[in-house]
Amino acid sequence: MKKIFNVFALLLTAIGISSCSNDMENIEETKGYLQLEIATIASTNTRADIMDAPSNYDSKTLVVRILDAQSNVVKESTWKDGAFVNTEFASPIMLTPGTYTVEAHSANWDGSGSGWNAAYYAGTTTTTVTAGHLAKAKLKLTQDNVKVDVIWDQSFIDNFTTAKATVSMENNDEVGSRVFNMTGSSNGAAYFPVGNLEWQLTATNKRGVRHDTSNTITDVKPRDYFRIKFSVAEAGTAGSINVYLDETTRTYTINIKVPRESTVSLNANRVTTTEAAATVVGGSSAVLSGSAAGKDLNKNKLFLQYRKKSEETWTTIDNATLAAANAITEVSAGVEVSYNVTGLQASTPYEYQLAQAGEPTVTSNTVSFTIEGEALYNGGFELWHYEGKNDIAYPTASEGIKYWSSSNPGSGSVTKSLAKLTDKTTEQVHGGTYAAKLMSKSTMGILAAASLYTGEFGNLDVSSQAASLKWGVPFTARPASLHGYMMYKPGAVNITATSAKDGTPLPSDAPGSGEPDHSHIFCALMNIDSPLEVNNGDLSSFPTWTNRNDPRIVAYGIKVQKTTQNNWVEFDIPLDYYQTNVKPKYLIIVAAASKYGDYFHGSSSSVLYLDDLELRY
Repeated sequence: MKKIFNVFALLLTAIGISSCSNDMENIEETKGYLQLEIATIASTNTRADIMDAPSNYDSKTLVVRILDAQSNVVKESTWKDGAFVNTEFASPIMLTPGTYTVEAHSANWDGSGSGWNAAYYAGTTTTTVTAGHLAKAKLKLTQDNVKVDVIWDQSFIDNFTTAKATVSMENNDEVGSRVFNMTGSSNGAAYFPVGNLEWQLTATNKRGVRHDTSNTITDVKPRDYFRIKFSVAEAGTAGSINVYLDETTRTYTINIKVPRESTVSLNANRVTTTEAAATVVGGSSAVLSGSAAGKDLNKNKLFLQYRKKSEETWTTIDNATLAAANAITEVSAGVEVSYNVTGLQASTPYEYQLAQAGEPTVTSNTVSFTIEGEALYNGGFELWHYEGKNDIAYPTASEGIKYWSSSNPGSGSVTKSLAKLTDKTTEQVHGGTYAAKLMSKSTMGILAAASLYTGEFGNLDVSSQAASLKWGVPFTARPASLHGYMMYKPGAVNITATSAKDGTPLPSDAPGSGEPDHSHIFCALMNIDSPLEVNNGDLSSFPTWTNRNDPRIVAYGIKVQKTTQNNWVEFDIPLDYYQTNVKPKYLIIVAAASKYGDYFHGSSSSVLYLDDLELRY
């Protein structure tokens, strides 16, 4: 790093001590003596103005204290104009033998605020006093806060009519900020406590265009001196920041080049987003608009760029594409650009800018936009509440929210031991504090399969163990997939059946006795006007999910897990759109620790963990 050697305004050095002891005549033999000397403080900043400190603050007036080994103050004096106010300090001070700390700092203030010309000094040292001897201690003080100054380069003054730089403490509103104006009289240098600093520049050029830029100064140490110098960059080029350090005086010169306005003015000024048409699955569009003017404007060199805010690479819509789409229109002030970008993802932040190719390429401001998509409620399963005398667990924040439900209301109405087949857990968590844990169990030899679904529980016929459910929540978006994380620990099938309660035969792909249980997660978008009512006592109430001709099913996807997962496994269930010209009305998501629970067939020890479910577009 280039070093710039400047003479620092304050003659401040590290704390030091020189001690010696001499036999003295005519002194009390049981006592010792200490002679103090304060090193000269040289500074051009002796008086503070307009600051957080008291108005009578003088940085070179000191409070000097002598503390014993228990940190008790045994002697104290003010040091002003090169001498101690307490005359006892002017001659050797009689002390009980022991180790002492001598400390001093600027009086009437603790340096915790900011101010103009408000240097704050502090120093400390230790010495040992022995009986019958004289100890000498020389205390040197150093600046204990941070100095900041702003320099306006002539090139900057020539290009801007007004400018101000505001310096403040990062994330600390209790310390006052200091404003340096390019015009008018200077207040001098500003001083701040040690900590990260922020500066913000607001400047208006001679054409009335405002420029704003800011940055943070980190790794700040006591006695640092930051000289922030503003100049201008070449026309049409980006700004830059360079830092130079004079290690001798800890002076940092921060050269900041602010972009000078080009003779072509570009402005990205409007975006209109559109939800996906029913014929475009998982896609959305946005009309990106901007304008350009100036004597160097060349409409044949204009292009648009956009990107996800999480990415570094721009997608470019070149000039030929804009021209072919008649996206560039000449107006009296220059040209206007308006282009429809398709295939964007919902619920994803984007940004765009208008640019003109050349040496250098000139770019406009960036405009941010997001195409909203519908998100899952409580997909991370952080919110739970409990109802009834059996404390039945529900994966929602309160009783009034009807979004997720489970097998708990049915099984929990029979016995409290089955009220939390599906519950929050901290045993295995992918993100946040909780995950969902689905635990299949049994009672009196009957399988109670743990499930989780969007919708509401209907009722339970205790005599037949048949449960009616209302699957689905209102939903009109068109996601591409259901994404999340799972961990499945299947138990061995120990409760078997050959058919459901209504006589429907058990599917041939169901695991047999002693084999690992299966779990499943499926998602369906439905064209229905109310929740889908199903009943495991009548399996004909369930749709045939693979029937692409069922007008109720807009899209469907499923994942079946048959093996043990000892860690979290990421999954993505693509939605297969059976109908591309119909907008869905309801969203159904179902997960079960025992896939064939509706047949009362499976394992009473299967466990499925789920976390961080989301719809992707």
